Amino acid sequence: GLLKRRDMTPTQSSIFLQQAVSRVQRVLRIPPMEKSVKITYDGTTFQNGEVNIPNDYLRLIAMTATTASGEEREVKQKDLNTVLRDRTGGSPGCPRSFTRRGGLWVFGPTPSVGTEIRVDYYDEFPTLSAPGDSNFLTAGPTDLVIYAALTYAGEWFVDKRAPGWEGRFQQIVSEIQNQADQDALVNAEVSSAYDIPDF
Repeated sequence: GLLKRRDMTPTQSSIFLQQAVSRVQRVLRIPPMEKSVKITYDGTTFQNGEVNIPNDYLRLIAMTATTASGEEREVKQKDLNTVLRDRTGGSPGCPRSFTRRGGLWVFGPTPSVGTEIRVDYYDEFPTLSAPGDSNFLTAGPTDLVIYAALTYAGEWFVDKRAPGWEGRFQQIVSEIQNQADQDALVNAEVSSAYDIPDF
């Protein structure tokens, strides 16, 4: 309706909307996109100090590890050399570092059997396949997806209104992200800007 073109097909409309959702997932990081999973390192399903990265993973928020004996610590992302150094000595324990290698997270030291790894991360919005399906984008800021889709349609049809649609999309993204960021800062404690190593 906003595009006002009779030559756009339903297939094109669907493609522009799919592209819009993909773009929103690339640029937005808000609470409705947060997810937590717990992975128990059993030495069988997961071996060699490696764990599969979830398929819907977009970006890490935090990772913690708790051993069977109750020891708990934050696991920090480090470069590969640091992780390999943390693994020297060979004895399993509570991981303190990890790095990404392909579709895997590699931990140092290798987690002991029974270690529970909690991963908090940003994930993709649930897929909309059936007509009655809904997610945050259909129940909340529908204008965000509409203007993202209009931007793609404007590029396809070389429509002179495309820059205005892009500007409106950027404004909506900014408003939603700022609201989420401010909400996260309420009563938040500020941590040190320096990473002090554990001794």
